[in-house]
Amino acid sequence: MAENKNDILKRFLTIFFVSILTRFVLVYISYLMLGSSSLSYFIYDVFSIAGDSPRYIDIATNWYVALGENAKNIVFYPLYPILLRLFSYIFRDYVLTGIVISNVMFGVACAMIYELALVEFNKDNAFYVPLFLITFPFGIFFFGLFTESLFVLLTVLTMYFARKHKWWLAGICGCLTSFTRVQGILVAVFVVFEYIHMIFNGETSFADGIKKIRLNILSVLIIPLGFVAYMCINKVVQGSFTAFQAHLAAPPWWQTLKWIGDNLIQHYDMAVQYHYLAFIIYYVQIALFIFCGGLLVYAVITKMRSSYIAYTFCYMFVTYSSGWMISGGRYVMGCVPVYFLLAGIKNKTVKFVLLSLFTMLLVFYSILFMQKQAIM
Repeated sequence: MAENKNDILKRFLTIFFVSILTRFVLVYISYLMLGSSSLSYFIYDVFSIAGDSPRYIDIATNWYVALGENAKNIVFYPLYPILLRLFSYIFRDYVLTGIVISNVMFGVACAMIYELALVEFNKDNAFYVPLFLITFPFGIFFFGLFTESLFVLLTVLTMYFARKHKWWLAGICGCLTSFTRVQGILVAVFVVFEYIHMIFNGETSFADGIKKIRLNILSVLIIPLGFVAYMCINKVVQGSFTAFQAHLAAPPWWQTLKWIGDNLIQHYDMAVQYHYLAFIIYYVQIALFIFCGGLLVYAVITKMRSSYIAYTFCYMFVTYSSGWMISGGRYVMGCVPVYFLLAGIKNKTVKFVLLSLFTMLLVFYSILFMQKQAIM
């Protein structure tokens, strides 16, 4: 029996507002634990200078430049700064604009990820998916001037439309995802696997699937166009389609491709060398890699849908191939299928323990973030 549209809208709005409110309460509680209650200070002192926020504001204000210190801003993808610029005409303040954009998109992402979860699970299990998203330990980055909310929303929309076999909408959302962050192009893996599912698992007739593949494959080819557009910006501004690579390899990022094993060894060595950062960055990144690897093995054993498994594998491989990585928590947070793998755990007690642990860690890392500690 088809659901009433009013019921769907009511469910969407409920999750939208509850998720935003819950996120704000958890983050603000973390701030109060620091001994201050000024909302203005909370927003402007903490989030206007945190991490990459000033760089996004600079791109929104001045676009990309070819020379000088800000030339390295070319490593940041364009969609979020473009949205900052557009909506700043309404809110008249880049910090406020960025926080509004991030929180609204986070709310929509939570609502849509629940709709996607209902495709995969019954209602009881589906509810865990947005809960794990809301309580993820590094969720502070969903609140401020960062690309996380935008990236997760676009990824969820791409996956949702692919699961509904709306291939062109999936392609358009995937294109925007690849215009947002380096891992964005990987949603093509999910879309391709979903099309294979449709053909070979009885979701459409084999003949119809093959007949339509020549048309639908174009929707997959749309996805990389966001990255192509980003490379064209590199070419126009700095004279090379791959100008971003040289900046990534230079200070302060030192980002080059390395084998995963070498990176994990480097993380361990850095943890031993810098004890203070060990449990903020380096051991955390190793733990997340092992944790997600374990989830993948469990997903394979329990025969979870292969598109989620394939995407998670590719996402983790690309993410952990990045040398000198110091933002592993943020990057893993953007891997949407992880929340489905967590919800797919059969034991409810294990899920409750994980949710409780996630919530405590979210408060802990939010406090560290507001103390301007290095949890980028």
